[in-house]
Amino acid sequence: MKWSYILCVSAFLSCTRNETNNSSLTCEKACILNDDTFNSLVPNEELSISMAFFQDGCLTVEYSSGGCDGSTWVTSLVASQSIVETNPPMREIKLNLIDNEDCEALIYKTSSFDVSDLRGDYPTVFLILDGYDERIVLNE
Repeated sequence: MKWSYILCVSAFLSCTRNETNNSSLTCEKACILNDDTFNSLVPNEELSISMAFFQDGCLTVEYSSGGCDGSTWVTSLVASQSIVETNPPMREIKLNLIDNEDCEALIYKTSSFDVSDLRGDYPTVFLILDGYDERIVLNE
């Protein structure tokens, strides 16, 4: 009886851990890798990026802008197809925010993006996020 109780508890805990790990590895959106889209983006003067970091394999970006509640905002992360051949190489990326809300409240949001395709054939690439002062290091 005691062994069956221990077996049930350990099975429950292992299932819970696996479910948590699998769901945390899912990024909200994929990064768009397209020069035409990248070059056509006009900077959004209202957009402010406060932080960018890697969390659970995703590039997480914290940002703010004016709006009502941000519920209608559409965001995308767009990357240049070319990699600047430095050591380590660099790739430029932009956060695109479509904000059609007609309010002036300052809204803070967070989005996560899958940037796994941005490394190319390099073990390390610096990501240069337009509007953010720090380089973001993308490693294997």
